[in-house]
Amino acid sequence: MYQTAGQPSSNIWVFDIETAVRGTAREYLSSLDVDADKRLKDPAKIEESKKEKRQELIDKAPLYWWYGQIVSIAAERLSDRATFQVHGLDEKKNIRDFFNLLYSESDSVRLVGKNSLGFDFGYLVGRCISLDLGVPYFLRPYRPIEDIDQCFSSKSGSCTTGKLSDYAYALGMSKSANGSDVAGMVDRGEWDQLSSYNQQDVTITAEVLRRWAKEYDRHA
Repeated sequence: MYQTAGQPSSNIWVFDIETAVRGTAREYLSSLDVDADKRLKDPAKIEESKKEKRQELIDKAPLYWWYGQIVSIAAERLSDRATFQVHGLDEKKNIRDFFNLLYSESDSVRLVGKNSLGFDFGYLVGRCISLDLGVPYFLRPYRPIEDIDQCFSSKSGSCTTGKLSDYAYALGMSKSANGSDVAGMVDRGEWDQLSSYNQQDVTITAEVLRRWAKEYDRHA
């Protein structure tokens, strides 16, 4: 039996996930207020431009865990080619079936994939956080977390890290403003609104970290 990075191949599973847009996210993006091409003047063309931009967001939505869902997981054990496959729209079951398989195999499982650092690992973590499942040990980075984006990726430019408003949407939370609104609040002396916005950001950040720190319970 050969080894990879000092670990027996019996503990290594090669895996891949497939994703699709969630129905609720499709509805949200279909009604999202977007900017039309600024060069357009005709009202009909402006509306058509907005429609096209919304469709572009929907088409890309499966790439982002805050809008997407995991609809299929496939894996193969390196040592003996044993395979695992689950699919369907019951995302929580898909994820739990995969995790429970890995927990039943060993206490030191290692996952390997293609572009897993830039996509699969972060997407799985994001969906675990969104569904409040807890995060298993084999998806946790081997370093202290100093920025919540580190929960989702160690790779620069990963599409699994987003804006705080994206994370808030995935958690069913809301933001009353954005960083671009701060200057106006200060100019208008809206200190209470500014303080509320500031606290919202902290609360959302804390909730992401709280759900990430929650251990996955295979018996739940």
